[in-house]
Amino acid sequence: MLRTIRRSAFLIVLLIGFVLADKLIAAWDPVSRYDAFSKNDFQRTVDVHPDKVWPKVIFGNSSVIAAYDETKSTAGYVNLGMNYGKITDLDAMLRGGFIHVGEELVIGLNLFAFLDELPTDPSYPWHRRAFEPYLYFNRDQLTNAAHKYVIPMLKGESIVINRKKLYAKELYYGTLKPADLQKKMDEYKATYYKEPIDSFARNLDAFDDVIAFAKDNGIRVRVLWMPWNRTLPSPPTVDELKAHVKDELASTDFTYTDWMDKFEPKQFHDLGHLNVERGRPAFTKELDLWAAK
Repeated sequence: MLRTIRRSAFLIVLLIGFVLADKLIAAWDPVSRYDAFSKNDFQRTVDVHPDKVWPKVIFGNSSVIAAYDETKSTAGYVNLGMNYGKITDLDAMLRGGFIHVGEELVIGLNLFAFLDELPTDPSYPWHRRAFEPYLYFNRDQLTNAAHKYVIPMLKGESIVINRKKLYAKELYYGTLKPADLQKKMDEYKATYYKEPIDSFARNLDAFDDVIAFAKDNGIRVRVLWMPWNRTLPSPPTVDELKAHVKDELASTDFTYTDWMDKFEPKQFHDLGHLNVERGRPAFTKELDLWAAK
């Protein structure tokens, strides 16, 4: 045994050095730290709100990004809306210590926040497996940065980074033309509206875990079902999802509010995203009033 260890000493030292180097690079976190690398919506949120504890947070997917203008709001919520954000992401962020909510958490929900197989942004840091090297996990951002900046620099070209664009979350302007909206409705009905309740199981479990975490850590929760364009009625599955949420909240003092039908079609860009011109200001104003209650 001892002889085997001696023979393998170099490999053992090399492995230990690799692990320590990886931990140091991960702690440095250059992909999040430097503007040369592309940014996901979580990193964009942290850039605006670098404090370790956020007193009040509203979480959700792109519907929350589109609807809530934290720069015009008096409610004081951090807009933690994220493209492809699901309840499993919220659960991972809370339990993994990626975010710390001090007082209140608003959870903005819709069909897609619960859909297990909905594509996600693979660069969200909680997707990194326990023994996955930092450089390997961030290989796409590193490769893209090399092509976008390093190679041009070696050629003597000047490099300009548009920081405003780099850290901007996606917003939705105007309203889709009727033909484009109809195409999207047909797509949704064919792709998402036939999903059985079993397709939401992991996120429903994650919702229960989030509520338990909030109770254990003294976080007040307010659940808000996000607006939906009534031009396309929601599938029966939405009623089942709402029933689960209400049942889970029944034994708590947390609140549930349904704004699914609160806004007019002209305030939407498409089906689930309020537009910048009409919907976003109206939602922010209503949320400020709601939050003050």
